This record gives sequence, C-alpha cells and structure tokens, in this order.
Amino acid sequence: MCAIVGDAFGRPLAESLEAAAEAGVPYDTGSLRVICSAGVAFSADTKQRLLAHIPEVALLDACGSTEGGTFGFSVVRRGDPASTATFTPAPGTIVLGPDGAEVPRGETGLIAAVTFGAGYYKHPERTAKSFRTISGEPYAVPGDYGRIEDDGTLTLLGRGGSTINTGGEKVFPEEVEAVLRSFPYVRDAVVAGVPDDRLGEVVGAIVEFADAGATSVDDLMAAAGEQLAGYKVPRHVVVAPPPRGPNGKVDLVRARQLVADASRAEAAPPQRNNS
Repeated sequence: MCAIVGDAFGRPLAESLEAAAEAGVPYDTGSLRVICSAGVAFSADTKQRLLAHIPEVALLDACGSTEGGTFGFSVVRRGDPASTATFTPAPGTIVLGPDGAEVPRGETGLIAAVTFGAGYYKHPERTAKSFRTISGEPYAVPGDYGRIEDDGTLTLLGRGGSTINTGGEKVFPEEVEAVLRSFPYVRDAVVAGVPDDRLGEVVGAIVEFADAGATSVDDLMAAAGEQLAGYKVPRHVVVAPPPRGPNGKVDLVRARQLVADASRAEAAPPQRNNS
C-alpha cells in the first residue's frame, strides 16, 4: 500500500510514471495494490492518470477530520468512473443547517460525523461549537461544508474557514482549484481570498504551469470562466508553485499573503521616471 496526500503527491507521481513510460523504462508496480489518499483533494484527472500506468491498483480516497474520523470514502479501479470530492458517506454522517438541524438531501450545510471524541483540551468554547449531541449521539462538526446528494453520495465542498465571501456570494476554494487543475497545462493551483474595498473579498489564485509557454494567465481565466460563474473566476493570479508544507497541505497564511501582495502591486500607480 502507498499513502499519499491527494493531488499534492498524486500529480508528481503521475508525471513520473508518464515520463518513465515515454522513455521506455516503465516502473515495476506489480506489487502495489492500494493507493490511499486523504488530507487534500484527489482529482478525477489524477486518478485516471495513475490508473493508466498502474492498472491493478485500487485508489482509496477518504475525507474526514481528527475530531470526527472518516466522513466518507470512495474506491476507484481501472474502468470505473472517477470523480473529485464525491464519497460514500460513513454510517451516521449527516449535514446540518444554520439552525443545527439536519437538512434534506441536496442542501448545503456543515458535515457532522459520529465521534468518540469528547472535545478539545482546555478549549471549552471550541468544544461547545464543534462537539454536539444529536438525537442522543455524540457528533463532531469540525467546520467542513458539504451536501448529501439525491443519490445518497456525499459531496465535500470545503473548509468553512477558507470560504471566500465576495459581494455576499460564497466561493469554496476547492471548487475553483478543481477547475484550474483540470487543465493539462496546470501542474498545481491554490485559491485564496483577497481583501477588496467594494466586495469585501475577491478570488485570488496561485498557479503553477506545467509548461511555462503553454498558455497565458488571461487564456487560463477565460477557459475557467466557461466552467465557473463570473464571481468565482480569480481576479488576481500569481504564477508560482503554491506554498505547501512537507505533508502536502497548503500554507494558507502564506498563500493569502502572496495573492494580497499581487493585488496591491496591480493597484499601485506606476512609478514615474524623473530622469
């Protein structure tokens, strides 16, 4: 078994497999049976790229939290349809509305999962917010948004703390990131909110291109606009490898700083040359 952290590890792994196959020296993956991912989005595109070179493997994608364990999981094998952020809910997983009550299928809310946890150590306020008793059962509500679809699957939308509020509209960064990463010339992408005087926040992005000359930022945003509502398309883009920790997770503080710096640089008046 091989454990990875979503696309942060999966995309470089797929690139290495593809390069080796193209060079005529493919890796021997005969002993690998399971690739397990958690912690970062594992996109459908990356799953298909891996399965193209490791046909005997099963890809296990799990979502959850330390507080509540596993919310849901998916298993994809070669020949199966692959998806991004879609899971079979774990027993007991529900979605809650603003009033704390379970919402019907198709409605967005906070994901709640049965837990054995009792709370956060010496943090009674955080414990009261994230650990609740629902129908006599202990639940963890760590702040992830999602919905139970009509077919019973769980769609993970993103962490509430990273949600961008632009002119009153909510944007889940994971949705925009999935679209940006779906283009073959994008190696990685991270989305974060940028302060804006008029709208409160606008969408910003840090994008790493697979090939520096593959496309322009304007062309990429135009292509993204064909799949996203206008307010979800990034207004400010930094072309650079997104900041990630050794575990593959985004350094969100650094990401927000980078896109904020870029927006300020764009807004600054041009320097006058007095020579």
